[in-house]
Amino acid sequence: MAYNSPTALTSTDQFASEEYIKLRDSILFNTFGQFELGGSRSIALPTGGGYKDAIEFRDFLIPDALYTGATYEVIVELRVENAAISITPKIRNLTGGSDTVVGSATTSTTGGVAGDIWPSQTLAITPAANTRYRLMFVKSADTYAAWGIGVLRRKGT
Repeated sequence: MAYNSPTALTSTDQFASEEYIKLRDSILFNTFGQFELGGSRSIALPTGGGYKDAIEFRDFLIPDALYTGATYEVIVELRVENAAISITPKIRNLTGGSDTVVGSATTSTTGGVAGDIWPSQTLAITPAANTRYRLMFVKSADTYAAWGIGVLRRKGT
């Protein structure tokens, strides 16, 4: 499709474009094995106690038993404004109402690997069929800001 301006798109074209984007993202995920789960490097987690959904979270779901059994890893990058607080990631099973995996608390303000100001950790998961999962974070206190971001990668079968 080649259009001179977005106003030239009809509602049918817009729908086709949205479907194309969904299909493209699905193909990329299956090819490269990476799917963004949400989070932000610029918007801090909201205040208030308890786990919070990742900023602009994206749930993930394995549609049926045909696709189960593969191992996935969630790569999370975490940072706090001040080492006086920590941030902890987890993957929540929304369907079953339980925690699938809880990561380690980090108090990093400067990073791990040389030059990396966003140290990462990996959470392993083998999702069940027809189960919805979400990335969440918790701060130990609201005294300082904290950020978290995560991607899902297919590890193998």
